[in-house]
Amino acid sequence: MQQLARLTYYRTWVLLLLLSVFGGAPVVEATTNENDTQLKVATCQFPVSGDINANALHIKKFIEEAAENDADLVHFSEAALSGYGGMDLPNFEKFDWDTLRAQTQEIMALAKKHAIWVILGSAHYISPDEKPTNCLYIISDKGKIIDRYDKSMCTTSDLKVYTPGNRIVTLDINGIRCGFLICYDSCFPEMYNIDLPPIVTP
Repeated sequence: MQQLARLTYYRTWVLLLLLSVFGGAPVVEATTNENDTQLKVATCQFPVSGDINANALHIKKFIEEAAENDADLVHFSEAALSGYGGMDLPNFEKFDWDTLRAQTQEIMALAKKHAIWVILGSAHYISPDEKPTNCLYIISDKGKIIDRYDKSMCTTSDLKVYTPGNRIVTLDINGIRCGFLICYDSCFPEMYNIDLPPIVTP
């Protein structure tokens, strides 16, 4: 895992953006100018496919590697676990939701084991009559899903297989305000150019 230079942020929030691209697993440290609060992030990408189990093997390996490098948080690309609807799989009509849930549980257990936050690109089941969302699960270092962000600004092809989300998600991790977007969301300034309340330090 390549160690990159530290980045200093002069606002107390970081945007975690999931993209469907290939790459390695660099580690970056974000530091606020308030109390030297730090968040060490490993961003991991691999050739995502429609094979949930194969995707999960990559994800688990990178979680282990990120933990070995003392990362606080590891995040993965869009649809990293499920595969990207309309690309890695044609649709979700015969999708194996049981395997997706089982692998998600194993990833949550691994997050708890290594006390590391995991931002996991996946698909979220709604109902038999509705298309799933293109989501990311925010898994805490205690191994719990504490929130979920659903891609809101879906492309025309996305809308053929996904239901768009309708809310912004932000939370504080290690005292740093984090926001979450997926790919095409980043083309819309209203998705990230918002006023956030200040972080209250106990």
